[in-house]
Amino acid sequence: MELKELTLSSMSDLSHGAVGVAVDMLIKQAIRDCIDRPGDNRGRVLTLGLIFKPTPHVDGQSITCEGTKAVAKAKLKLPDYETNELDFGVRHNGSAVFSPHSPENHKQTSFIEDDE
Repeated sequence: MELKELTLSSMSDLSHGAVGVAVDMLIKQAIRDCIDRPGDNRGRVLTLGLIFKPTPHVDGQSITCEGTKAVAKAKLKLPDYETNELDFGVRHNGSAVFSPHSPENHKQTSFIEDDE
């Protein structure tokens, strides 16, 4: 089989295509997150990296680079899921209390019956 030069366009063929499959999967995951949370304008960051380590060749007193080993890494950073600000009351025994019907104000009373 003919050797291929490593370029951005040939990276999808690395590891029998596993790198390309991983990148495609992460792209879809980022797009699904945008669809799920269209109001969240924070970025979804896809990072593709190669970590290179030289393969030295020692010939007496001389060391040359015979080749390199590499690990391909693809990762996706999605914004954390966050609620709006929640309000808790605190008790002297160290517990926290909240209003299930008014998460922004634990002191808010409700006309909703608990058994509904």
